[in-house]
Formats: sequence, structure tokens, C-alpha cells
Amino acid sequence: MSRRKTAILYICGVLGLLLFAECPGSGSDVDVWEFLDGDLSRLAETAPAKSVMFSSVDRTGGNDDGFSGLFSRIRIDENGEHVLAEMDGPGCVKRIWMTWPGRSTRIRVYIDGKEAPALDLPIEEFFSGDREPFVAPFVGGDRQFGGISFSYVPIPFAKSIRITTVDGIRFYQINAHAYPKGSKVKSFAFPPRGSDRERLARALEGIAALPDTVTMEMPWTVAMREGDEVIEFADTLSDASRKRDAPLVLKIDRPGEIVEMRIGLEGDARAWRTTWLQAWWDDETWPSVALPLSDLFGSAFAPVRVRSAAMLASERRGVLRLPMPFRNARVELTNTRVGVEATVLVRVLFRPREVGEEETRLHATRAVWEAEGGDPSDAGVPFLSDVEHIVLRASGRGHYVGTLLSARGGATSSFLEGDETVIVDGDSSETMQGTGTEDYFNAGWYFAGRRANLPSSGISFKHEGWAPRVSAYRWHLSDGIAFEDSLEIRFEIGDGAIEPGTEYSTAAVWYQREPSGRMEPSGSTYGFMPKGVVYPRHMIGFADPKNASGRESDREALEMRGWHGQTFEWKGRPAPLTLNSGIAWYVPGESVPSSYPRSRAQAPLLVPPGGFPEGRYDVSLVYALGPGLGTIDASLVGRKLLDRVGCAADTLAPVVLGPAVRMNLGGEDLAVDFEIDPAPSTAADSEAVRSSCFAAPFSREFPGHPLGRRKLVGIVSGVLLTPVEPPIDRWLVAGPFEDWACTRFDSVDAPEREHEAGGIRPDAVYRGIGGAEVRWREARADSLGFVNLREAIGPGTHRIAYGAVWVFSPRARAALFSFGSDDGAQVWLNGERVHRWPVHRGWEDDQDRFTGELKAGWNEVLVKVEQRIAGWGFSLRLSDARSELVFSTRPESRGSLPGPAR
Repeated sequence: MSRRKTAILYICGVLGLLLFAECPGSGSDVDVWEFLDGDLSRLAETAPAKSVMFSSVDRTGGNDDGFSGLFSRIRIDENGEHVLAEMDGPGCVKRIWMTWPGRSTRIRVYIDGKEAPALDLPIEEFFSGDREPFVAPFVGGDRQFGGISFSYVPIPFAKSIRITTVDGIRFYQINAHAYPKGSKVKSFAFPPRGSDRERLARALEGIAALPDTVTMEMPWTVAMREGDEVIEFADTLSDASRKRDAPLVLKIDRPGEIVEMRIGLEGDARAWRTTWLQAWWDDETWPSVALPLSDLFGSAFAPVRVRSAAMLASERRGVLRLPMPFRNARVELTNTRVGVEATVLVRVLFRPREVGEEETRLHATRAVWEAEGGDPSDAGVPFLSDVEHIVLRASGRGHYVGTLLSARGGATSSFLEGDETVIVDGDSSETMQGTGTEDYFNAGWYFAGRRANLPSSGISFKHEGWAPRVSAYRWHLSDGIAFEDSLEIRFEIGDGAIEPGTEYSTAAVWYQREPSGRMEPSGSTYGFMPKGVVYPRHMIGFADPKNASGRESDREALEMRGWHGQTFEWKGRPAPLTLNSGIAWYVPGESVPSSYPRSRAQAPLLVPPGGFPEGRYDVSLVYALGPGLGTIDASLVGRKLLDRVGCAADTLAPVVLGPAVRMNLGGEDLAVDFEIDPAPSTAADSEAVRSSCFAAPFSREFPGHPLGRRKLVGIVSGVLLTPVEPPIDRWLVAGPFEDWACTRFDSVDAPEREHEAGGIRPDAVYRGIGGAEVRWREARADSLGFVNLREAIGPGTHRIAYGAVWVFSPRARAALFSFGSDDGAQVWLNGERVHRWPVHRGWEDDQDRFTGELKAGWNEVLVKVEQRIAGWGFSLRLSDARSELVFSTRPESRGSLPGPAR
């Protein structure tokens, strides 16, 4: 679901496909079930047919990839049905993915030009996973991922196919293979009979036979043949292996193939991320396979459990089931991190055989993209994404078989608002384009749902909350993508690309003929670790202990710190160790104390000069997990925030939110009381610090006290205060006013002039778009406080609307405004502008916070909201600890007492 796309010819209209280079199956029966049973023995030699894709991608270049339903079909046919895909044969539909919950309809499949559908089922039944042949694990999704469903059951056709729904849906993708003319294809029949049922049963048996847990000693997942050999190797990987004379893990000077490869590690857990697998085939100069073990086996963040058709993994054990043919081979495992030591175990099943020059070889490489971002309101920093992560650019002839992703959002998941694009042989007229990063992996809604492992796709790692992280995979086994001379795959990165901390790491896996040329993996060789800390939006940090007042004089602590929250960038990858009051980031070569005493500290929060606006808040401590950390006890105004919480972890996680504690706060100086019990310093920690090649970014200002309260931010970063007052639930709204080019955001319409001149007149009549009369009308917010302007004003794009409400306060005081909008917005209070957000975005509650000075009596609030495309609306709530504010949709006389809340 993208914000920017190059103009492409959408392939949904393809009705006839030209002949292309011959592929297996020409003139003979096509096995449409191949590889679904987990038998990958022919994967290297089988060239897939031509790939075709239909999707609900916004064909104008916008982000309406199914939101409105405008692009959720090719056309409406003579029966009034919504046509999702249609093409001439022979061919086979390989994958169907769509979002449908809440939209009950029927899905119909018309085969070979027949008037009656070969399949006609309620969409719920089609994706239920228990209606043969549409059975789990080849069909599913809604239970695993939430809100979406998919099917990998093949739907072959000899002459033509048309897939429709009776009613409209939203997002969808359909992948198909087009076979050369003359290919013999047995068309789909429902219910399945004879050989179709037999192939389904074999596929289910093959997948069921895959092991649930990986061990080095388990039986091979494939049947051994006469002449097969088992080759084993074990060695210790340390910093010495960084040299070019490192011991070879495996060298085979005979033709054949590795049918299955197992790799395990014992020792330092970090070695799973820091150890790279490299493989050279046929005396080539550059490796065809080069990527960290963690990326290859499911997640760059942590060891995970994966049970897929092509790869299995669990706790620093991995099985690669992709066949690897060669005439000779050299395979190395290299540890890239000083101070990390582990023993590597390798076991392969080698099958000697003749390998022809025309056979393809396995390839895999990693690509990394990192955001640079900033505040979108700054000049020169684009808000709308115009960047893409290049997963693969390959030259030659081959076919693509898989993508593994590990991605981290800076603060939110909006970076996933980008489409995948596949360009085969440089032909942009047949570009395959999807509807969102998570959609490509058969998930949806920013990877909603739980972790799941399926034969062709899965979510292997998931961490929600601030700075979300996710790992996912998709294997193109039955739906492989063939290319004759080139292949380019890229993920457009959504609006979250400007959030510092957003990072992508992808592993691309494919087969192609040799030689493949030089591939240079991007990104650090130290696995995939964040290079900076992105704190939650609106987090309150700690005051400098030199400033006893704890007041911030230069800017308010409550202002938006960019749109992403505060950002702290470090120069390298320092090694954290617990000290008496936080984490030390040591300079290389310095001695490391062996232990530290339990210590106490008080850290004042950084609050605005006028104090913190009174209100009810959910209070959460923002702290870190990492190697060598101990336990924390923390309190705020006598209330426990953390109670002896352990912070030790294998991987540094700089942003962890503690449980929320509800409090009434306001006005007073706030300070958090800490008691820290450090973990003992281990030899491994000391070695990591002494040998670290990264300098410490912190200065030493407290002799004899390495950190002091000032450096408490190493382990505890601040406090997140979330207002909990209910939102304003009733407004007056007026519009639409014209904003066709999205350039009139700072223009002044009549409601603004009225507000600044003395007050809104609810009975006023204005001139809107095309001279139409515009009047104020009442609009209710939903349960989240969102005022839906598409419903209240009407649908449309490139326009502006206003909202007005009156607030009675019995006394003059400051109030905290918590505001959210879709898209840009401005807010005025009693004639003065108190907030401006000039760029496009989707709505979230509490996106912006700002203070406003309420006077005693009635106060007028005016909101202006711009609409570009898709959603349109806003929400607002004010801090109100004493529940004394009264809201009205009618202006009251100055100084009057409020009537009943309206």
C-alpha cells in the first residue's frame, strides 16, 4: 500500500500472453502440485512458467490499494460480479490472498469459458481450511495472521480462467503461471476426483512428515539413495577466523549436489548473528551465497523456531532443504565479531552425480536499508516516502525462490505502507506490484495476528509496541518467478521511512546459471542490530543534575520532538555493562571493574517552565534490556513503576515500556527514585569491552563516579505519560472547502476569519467547493474519539473541513491538548493558533501534544483538517484531573455559567 509509485501498466488486463522460452511441461502434462509436498529435489532444474499477478494496487500512483474498493477489481462483468482476475490458458492460479472479514460474499471460478462456475462457495467456506481441496496448511491465514486469508491450492485451466466475487472486497493479490501454448493441463474440477485427490493426499503427507524440532542427529528429511554420503565438520570459530586463511568448513572437488545442509552452533549465542555462511560453486571468484546464519534461518533478531518446506530452524540449529548442485564447492562459515566464540557443527547429505553447465546454482545474499529521516515539518525533508529497499538485482537466467525479512520500525509500523515490485527481464509493462510489505508475506494489517509457521510463508519473530520488530519469510516454491536475463525485486518503504531507526534486512534466495558475478552484501557484518535508540513519542526525559530545578528553559518538554519522538544516535555498537547507576560505554583498552555495589539515585523529570499540566495519566518507565544488566526498582511520587525487574538479555533492547500505572499528576516537580542492583561483570563482558573497536560517546564529567545521575539514561531513558481523559465526543463541523492541489493549507477560509474576529457563528452560511452552500452541522465522534469527516462532510479528495467546540473552565489554567488528524491540521484556541501540522498522515490517537491556556469561562476551539486521499478526520482531548471541564456545541456568552453538557 504505497504513497508513491512510478507509472506502470497494470497487468490485470492481460488477456493473451505471448510465447516465451520453452520450459518443462511443454507438450506434456504439467504437474501443478509440484513442490507443495515438500519434495524439492527438482527445484534447481525446474524452470517455472511465466509469472502473472493481479492485485488491487492503486493504478494512479496513490495509496488507495483497496481502501475505497475502486481498484479492488478489474471490472464488473455482465452478471454484476466483481472480476478479480482473468486470463487465457493454458495456465494455473498458484496463490490467492485477500482481506475479507466483515464482507460476506461468494467467490466464483469460471474455467475454460463455461457459463457455470467450476467453483462457487461462500468466501468464509473457501478459506476455512477444511473444505477439500482447500485444506490447511495450504489454505488459511485468518486464524494465524488476523483479518486476511490465503490459498496455495492450484487451480489449473486449459483454455481460460475468470475469478470473481459476488460483492466487492478490498485488498487482494492473485498469482498465476502461464504455460506455453500446447502444454497439456488438466482443468480444475470441484470437488476433486481421482489423481487430484491423490496429489492432495501426497502433499499433505509430505508436509506432515517435516520435523517440529531441529537437531543435528535427527533423520534426514529426504530419502537417502545408494551412493549418498554424509559429510560432517566441527570447529571453533573465534576472531582468528576473520583472516583469509580461515579453515574451510567444507570443500568438495566432485560434481554432485548437497541435498540437505544442517548447521548448529554451541557457545556464545551472539555467534548466530555474527557468523556468515559463504559458498562458492565451480571455482567462481565471488561467493554465490553470502549472508549471516540468523538471516538465513528465520530472523536477524534472535534464534527462532521455523517449520517451512524449504528451511527448518530452532535454537541455533538450522536445516536448509534447498538442493545445491555444483561441479565443485567450497563452503565457509566465518565469525565476524571479535570477542564472540562458538563451535560450529556442519552436517550435509551429499549426492554424487553429473551436473550440466545448463543447471542453475543456488544463490543467496543480504541487503540492508537504514533510515536517515528527520522532522517532516523541516524544510527539505520529504514526508511522503520516495525511497525503496532493493531486495535483489540479478543478471542472468534463473528463477526466484524466496525472501526472508527482518525489519524494525523507528517508532511505528507505518514503514510497511509500501508495495513490493517485481520486474522481470526489464519489462516494465508486465511489472508485478503488490499492496503492502506484509501482504507479500501472506499477512496483513501491519502483521496483525500471532506468530505462525506455514510451508510457504510465516511470521517467525514479532515484537510489538514502540520501535516494533518483525521477521517473516515467503518461499516461492510452487509460484517461482522465472527470468531470462534479469530480475529486480524491491520493497517500497512507507511513510515510516523518515523515522530514524527504521531498518530493513532482507535475504534473497534464487537459482541461476553461473557465473553470477560479484555480490556485495550490504550492512554491517555484526548481524542486524539497531544503530540508534528511538524513544516513544512524547517521552519525558531526565533533567541535567546540574540544573536543580529540573525545568527546561529552551523548549517545552511537551512539544513534539520531531514526529517520531526523541532520538539518540550512537557512533558505533558499544558494549553495555552495569555500573553503580546505569550503563557504561567504555573506551577500548580501559580496565573494567569486576563488580559494583547496589546504588540508589533520584532523577528529576524534565518538565516545562510552567510545570506539567494537571491531568490523569498512565505512567510507564522507559528502560533497557541488555547483556550484563541487573535489576531495577523504580518509584514516582511514592508509586511503584518497576518492582525488582530483571534487565538481563542476550540482545540489547534499548526501548522497553514498563507496566502502566494510573496517577493524577500536575504542577509539581516530578522525580523518579531508583534502586539498581547490578549484575556481576563476567569475563566475556570484560573482553567484549576491552576489544571493542567503538569509541564511547559519553563524556566523563564525574571523577570517581563514572556515570552519576546524569548517565542514568543509559539504562533508564525516561517516563512515558499518556493522558487518559475521554475525548471530546461531539463537534460542529463545516465543509468542504477547496484544496485541490493540497497547496492551500495556509489559506484563510471564512471560519478562520470569524474565529479570529470574535467567534464562530453556528448559523453562518459559507461558500464551499463550486460555490455550494456550507453550513455548520453536528458530528459525533466514535468510541475512540475520532470524528469521521468522510461521513460527516462527505467523501472526496483534496479538500478542507473545520471543526468547532466550546470548553468551559471554572478557572484559568493550562491544559494538555492530545490531538490526532488525517491529514494535516491546525488548531486555534480563543483566536490564537496553538498547533500546526502541515503534512499528510494517517490518524492515530494522541499523535500531537501541546499546551493551551484556558481562561476562566468559555473557550472556543477551532480545528482545520486537510484531506488528500483515503481517511479524513481528527480527535482531541484535554487534560482534566478534576473532571471540571464542560464541552458544548453552541457558543455561550462571555462569563456565563455552563448549562448541561451537550
